[in-house]
This record gives sequence, C-alpha cells and structure tokens, in this order.
Amino acid sequence: MADQVKFGGGIGRKTSLFVAGLLAASASLVLLPADNLSKVEAVPQNPVIAKVLTDARKHHSKGRYLKAATLLKEYATSDNPLILLNYAKLLARGWGVPKDLDKARELLLMAVQHDFSERGEAAFELGRVYRQSRGPDCKRIAFEWFVEAAKAGHIKAHAQLGRHYARGIGVAVDMHSALAHYRIAARSGAANSLVSFVQRLDRSNDPDFAEFDLAGLINEAIPALESEAAGGRGSSAKVLGRLYRDGVYVGIDQAMAQMWFERGARLGDSGSMVELAQLLQQTTRDPVNIKRSIALLERAADLRNAGALTELGRLHLTGRFGLDRSAARAFFKKGVEAGHAGSMLELARLHLQGKATRKDQTQAVKLLKRGAAKGHSGCKKLLAKMLKVEIPASAEVLAKIVTIIPVTPTIVPQIDLQPKRINPTGVANPVAPAVSEQQQAPSTRSIEAQLPSSPMTGATVNTRFGKKG
Repeated sequence: MADQVKFGGGIGRKTSLFVAGLLAASASLVLLPADNLSKVEAVPQNPVIAKVLTDARKHHSKGRYLKAATLLKEYATSDNPLILLNYAKLLARGWGVPKDLDKARELLLMAVQHDFSERGEAAFELGRVYRQSRGPDCKRIAFEWFVEAAKAGHIKAHAQLGRHYARGIGVAVDMHSALAHYRIAARSGAANSLVSFVQRLDRSNDPDFAEFDLAGLINEAIPALESEAAGGRGSSAKVLGRLYRDGVYVGIDQAMAQMWFERGARLGDSGSMVELAQLLQQTTRDPVNIKRSIALLERAADLRNAGALTELGRLHLTGRFGLDRSAARAFFKKGVEAGHAGSMLELARLHLQGKATRKDQTQAVKLLKRGAAKGHSGCKKLLAKMLKVEIPASAEVLAKIVTIIPVTPTIVPQIDLQPKRINPTGVANPVAPAVSEQQQAPSTRSIEAQLPSSPMTGATVNTRFGKKG
C-alpha cells in the first residue's frame, strides 16, 4: 500500500498525514534548505515539561530506563519536541522498552516539525533510525537526514557522513568527502572516527589511496584524542592505547599503551578495562596483576561489555589462572544475548562438541549464521566447513547461503551529491606544492556549505527543515 513501507522488523503503521507522505512506497524524501522556518513559531518554554525532562534524565542516568520511558511516554505529544526526542531515543535503542524503530521514527518526524534547540539532534537520530531500518531507500534517506543534522550544526553528524561516504552507504563512495567530514569530527570531539578512517585505508592496500598522508592524519588525531581523554572521555584514552600497542603510524610502546588503558579504565570505559586486562595477561606473570586483570574483565562485564563476557568465557573454558571450566557456558550465553559474535562462535563449538551443554548441531548452525551475518570470520569459516561450501566475502551472497534476510540494495540518486574535493593529507606534501592552511583543514562552515541538498520528489509536506515528500 502507498502509505506503508517495511521498517525495522515489520510493516510501518499508518500515521498522520505528513508521516504518510514520508512513507510513500518509493520511500523517497525531499529535504530542501530550511528557507521557510520563520513560518512556524518556536516552541515556548514550559516549566512542567522542563521538570519532566529533568526527572526522566535522572532516571536515565541511574539506569532506571523503564521509569524514564514511562514518564516521557505520558507527555510525548506533538507539542513537546524535546519529550518526543528523548522518548524516541529510548525506543530506538530498546532501553527500558522494547525496541521499536517504527514508533521512534514517527516521534522524531513530529519533533523535527518544531524550531527547538535540539532540532539538529532529532535529525541525527532520524538518520540513525533510517539506517537501521529495512526498505529500498532507507540508507539514502539516512544519509540525507545526517546532511540536515550537519546543516543544523549537530557536529556528530559529520562522523556519520564520513562513514556514509567511506562505505558508500546511501551515496557514492568518495574518500575525499569522507575525510573532509572526519576531520571536522576530529576537531569537534570525535577524533576516534578519523583514526578508524585511517585504519580502514591502511588495511585496504589500495594504490588509489597512496595520496593520503596516513601518518600525518594520525599525528593530527593524537593531540585531539589526548585533549578528549584529559576532558574525561575514556574511549579516547582507549584509542590512544591501541595506537601505541599496535604501532599504528607511531612507534610501538607498551608502557604508553598501558598508561592510556589505565586512564580509560579509571574514567569508567569498559573497553579500556578489557584492553588493559588483556595487556596485563600478555606481559606479566605476576599473580597480583593476573588477579587484577580478571577483576577488570568482571567489572567490564558488569558494565555490559560483550567482549568482556566472551573473554571471561574463554578463560574459564581453558581453565586459565585456575578458573572454573563449568562457568564458561554461562558467560558465552550472556555474550550471545549481548550480540557478540565471538560468544556465538564459542557457544556453537560447545554445541558441536557436546561440552558443558547438549550436543545440538541445529543450534550450532543457528549461532554460526548469526555470527556470520555480523561478519565474524571464525563463524564464517566454521559454518562453511559444516555446510561444505565456500563462504564468499560478499554480504549479499553470504546472506543467501546462511538464509538470513538479505539487505535491500541501496538506491543511489542519479545526480552529483558530492562536496568539492579537498586536499586529503592535512600537511604539505614533500613531492607536491605546499597548500595553504585553509586548504589543509577546511572549516566546518565551508564543508557545511558544500553539503548536498536533496532533489528527491514525492508527496510534499511542510517541516522545520523545509519540505519533505
């Protein structure tokens, strides 16, 4: 039907007129520049709503997600965009309530009708919801909402735009445009995204990327990461630790790696706890440090770190450090519930061997299919061995082999959506003419000016971002 489209796990419900227009069968969406915003009044301050938000955020900060969701749901009306935004975020993540992308999308589409302080964040969340959704045009629509979020000044959108350009998600691959957005993100508190981009280029071994000064980009990212870690961001300390541990365009320095993992762990980052625990186990036989490494993994597991659950399961399974082998299965089960492909592989092996659980080949195959769908190489190899087929790298072919739901191919608009290319290196090239500082690191404003506007057509409605169809 024209006003229904498949999102999340099912068919989208009929919604209000403007939502129905957005969910046309083609799933097309037009996002024109916000020229008509003055026609709609800004949302007035409401002391009751302010108190509801304050109380809900207190519940959220203490992990009482259901209480937060219940409170927000009561006031989630079209007149309260901040409530709509915060409730939608809980629904989109499944915190305290069943995950519901359909409902989250509906609430966010109402929220962006308003001129309020978090409008850019609402557009950003819409991008996240659409990217998780299934439909012939969802990835492109996600890209366009991230464009709108960036135009509205939501800095986090630049990291997502970098990802879309780098991986060709809803838009043609363009590494230069990806770099432009990643560098904005790095200068605005998300330097880890620039590091991930460099590592992606480094692993590709593509000669077309030889022009990128990867070492220069890492040197550009390190001060930003250090600043973020000093400001209390544990995940940035973790990234620094990995750089020094692995020698990613810096000298390998285990002492520096441990220092940054220690910093991240103190700041409460569960990933840093896992990295520090593994480093301690690899570099020392001191019983005190070994005991501490186990405690770090247990603390990370308590913080719902899926990798920690898998690592604890493996340590118990092998009986290392005197750990109880019979406890391994429980850790792997929790890891599977948390969505960790490593636990899926290990639990599948237990089912195949009949160790610590019943022998069940059917269950093992199910677990391996889930892990393979996540791209886990170990799951792919074992599944291929069981099915006696070669598992190709292609996600679409893999989906057919393991009988998972295939991803609908992205529809890329047949127009030029690319920002102008910029100098990718960030430093003067020793074999090329030097470039100006402005060319090396374009400002946020200059990149935003290059962001594409959406030329799609369809049913038209007025919104806070202009007209959508």
